[in-house]
Amino acid sequence: MSIFTYLAILFGISCGILTFLPDRFVFIWLLSAALFCIYLYRCYQNYIFFYDRVEDALMEDEEDMSSEPVDEPQLATEAVPSIPEYHSDLSRRISEWIEGKGYTRPGITLNDLSSALGTNRTYLSEYINTVFRKSFRDWISDLRIDYAKGFMDSNPQARIQEVSETSGFLSISHFSRTFSEREGCSPSQWRKDRQTGQ
Repeated sequence: MSIFTYLAILFGISCGILTFLPDRFVFIWLLSAALFCIYLYRCYQNYIFFYDRVEDALMEDEEDMSSEPVDEPQLATEAVPSIPEYHSDLSRRISEWIEGKGYTRPGITLNDLSSALGTNRTYLSEYINTVFRKSFRDWISDLRIDYAKGFMDSNPQARIQEVSETSGFLSISHFSRTFSEREGCSPSQWRKDRQTGQ
């Protein structure tokens, strides 16, 4: 256990003991309370740091698994390749899934989506790479960013935290970073620009 965990245990025990001490020793309780507040703050910092790192690692892993090589399109002089039969059925299922806003579910993976659509993850990955020319991660992120922009337009008073959660992002920091990469500004700045431009 870390030293902060020991401090938390000590704080709990000291609170019980200090309850029976005279009022003139209340400063001891306040001192232990300050140490406990430091402990809580450090735990929060570690949580945020660890959470973002795990989320990024999961997203990178998902991108690596979904970015399978895609054949380059054939030259115009060659015969147009026939579209695989499963593409039309998969296209319909994906359209229905998008209409149902399935992408707003946090933490969805390629395996989750392939199970929900009743297809093979390899077929699904190949379809997304071929049709949308994006990795699974970028495709989902784009859907969520588009949804977030629509949500901010229709709910101008919504907090960015609410926009992030409603759009399916696991954390506000990941939402803000992804939004800034795609739009060139933060979500709050984008909304402000939209409101002043109207």
